[in-house]
Amino acid sequence: MKSKLFRFLSVMVIITLISTLFIGCGNAEKKDPNVVKIGTNRALGTVTPLLAQKLGYFEGKDIKFEIVEFADGTSVMEAMAAGELDIAFCGIVPVATWVSKGIDMKVVASANGGGHVIL
Repeated sequence: MKSKLFRFLSVMVIITLISTLFIGCGNAEKKDPNVVKIGTNRALGTVTPLLAQKLGYFEGKDIKFEIVEFADGTSVMEAMAAGELDIAFCGIVPVATWVSKGIDMKVVASANGGGHVIL
C-alpha cells in the first residue's frame, strides 16, 4: 500500500514540476523569472508541492520554487486572479466559482481523485 501511495505522489510531483515549468514561462510580469510561485492550502488533496519540497525535489534546480500557503481555496483564487501565483493547487469548487465570475483560469490536471486540481 505504501509503495502505491509513494508511486502516486511521485507521479503527481513530476506532473507538478512539468506543469510549473510550462505555465510559469509565460508570466512576463514576474520580478524574478527564476522563481515559480506555487499556491496551496493544507488540504490533503493539495499537499503535493509541500511533499515535493520535503522530499527535496526542488533542490539543486535552476528554478526556485516558492510555496505560498493559504487558509482556503477562496484565498488561493484571489491570489491567482491577482497574478500573484504561477500555479496553484485547489479544490474544483472555488475554481468553478471564479471562472463563472469571468476570471480566466485553466485546470491543467487533477491533483487527486477527490476533486482537487492544478491550475
